[in-house]
Amino acid sequence: MTKRHDYQNGEYSNRTKHARVSNDSEGHNTSVPDVGSFTQGPLDATFGQHAAFPETQPDEATDPLTDSVQSYLESVRREAEKDQCIYYTHRSQNLPPEDSENKTIEDSREESNIAITSDNNEIWKTELMEEFLRLKEDVEIYSQSLKVQPDQISENQPEAEANTEIPFDIPETATAWRQYIINNPPPSIKFFFLHLNRPTIIKLLIYVSKWLSANSNENLSKWIFSLFLRLDSLLDHIDCSIVRDLAKKAIKIKINTNPQDINDVSKYTIDMVIVIVGEYYRQRDLLVY
Repeated sequence: MTKRHDYQNGEYSNRTKHARVSNDSEGHNTSVPDVGSFTQGPLDATFGQHAAFPETQPDEATDPLTDSVQSYLESVRREAEKDQCIYYTHRSQNLPPEDSENKTIEDSREESNIAITSDNNEIWKTELMEEFLRLKEDVEIYSQSLKVQPDQISENQPEAEANTEIPFDIPETATAWRQYIINNPPPSIKFFFLHLNRPTIIKLLIYVSKWLSANSNENLSKWIFSLFLRLDSLLDHIDCSIVRDLAKKAIKIKINTNPQDINDVSKYTIDMVIVIVGEYYRQRDLLVY
């Protein structure tokens, strides 16, 4: 039986209860997903850096789940190229006396702009949650498929996933993880299930909370999104506090930093973190700040 998420008027419901995909005692699985190439793409003239994902060749074999996640992550880049996703509006204060006669007109215009901004934010938030829930459901179906009998796995999984070699050494320290995440895009979402257990996912969330900044790059943004997809849907109070800390860090950056000093990728990442933690993990007090 598959699970369906509904998201209407800022709310979502689960038709069936979310199941945890791992526990504290689980270790690294020795199977290998089809993680594809780790070679960076061509230099981008807009952002002055290499594309986070290499260009997919037409004949390159990929699975539907990875394609779905990668397509969404690539849309993040297109949004950043086109415009910022969340709009910042500031009210004018202490108008000079000579401008007092225009105050009423200007206030009216500002209120109109704020209303438009609010509408844009709600539309973006709704679209983000709908897409996240869709991907989360696909990921949940995949995680459930890993619980079938070993003989069924060997028959149904692609040959690449049966490989026992990991394409890169999993970092063992925070410094090594930071260097790898900042300089490499996330691998296939399957890698997060086959090779990263739940404690490692929680540890990485703690790390990215420290690394999130006003100048975060695309790789970090995409790793955060992939971690949310891998993270359990039901959290205990300890894990929930870690997720809240990530959202609080995002809020702190947004409040204490001039919007002009936050790059477009960071603006998107900050708002994405706040919305997913606030809506999906029901920490709605963090949506008001």
